[in-house]
Amino acid sequence: TAFKEITKIVSKLKDVSEDIGGGIPFNFDPVNRGSKANLTASFPVIDFLCDLYEEDKNPSHLDFAKKVADFWIDKRGKTGLFPSSPDSIETFFDSETDMCVALYKLWEQTGDLKYQNVADRCFAAILECHGKNDYPLIVDINTGEIVNGTQRTKFLALFLKLIILKIEYEKGEKIYSNKNLYGLLRDR
Repeated sequence: TAFKEITKIVSKLKDVSEDIGGGIPFNFDPVNRGSKANLTASFPVIDFLCDLYEEDKNPSHLDFAKKVADFWIDKRGKTGLFPSSPDSIETFFDSETDMCVALYKLWEQTGDLKYQNVADRCFAAILECHGKNDYPLIVDINTGEIVNGTQRTKFLALFLKLIILKIEYEKGEKIYSNKNLYGLLRDR
């Protein structure tokens, strides 16, 4: 069945995550190992696990999501922004947006204010470090200085979903109780 396949894939992701210390890699070679975590590969797992929990209420999904999130929370720079990989000091604008959404979902599902606070700080850092410079692709996670000034219109448009989420939070809305908001926040 489909649910059996989901369970199998989530189990494999857990094994891979444990093998590399908590994050999720882009690719994983079970023979050669050596994979390293990547933020762009990790946030969709957090996001999906929160959505899966919404469907089946299995607390192990949230436990796994928290482990992946906590791995990245420990890697943040002085600005509150996340690195694109554990050994990097560079952001990736789009991943910052999506990581915030994933953390807000995790906060809603767990009630743990830590995830809301980290997402709030990251959002403020995006506005400060990326926003003040017209949203460059990459900045330094510690200083906010531009590393790559390229602007991608796609990522600018996708950042709007995070701004809309913040507006909806101010109105008292939540992702999982507002199907329109939930749909809007999907990653593509």
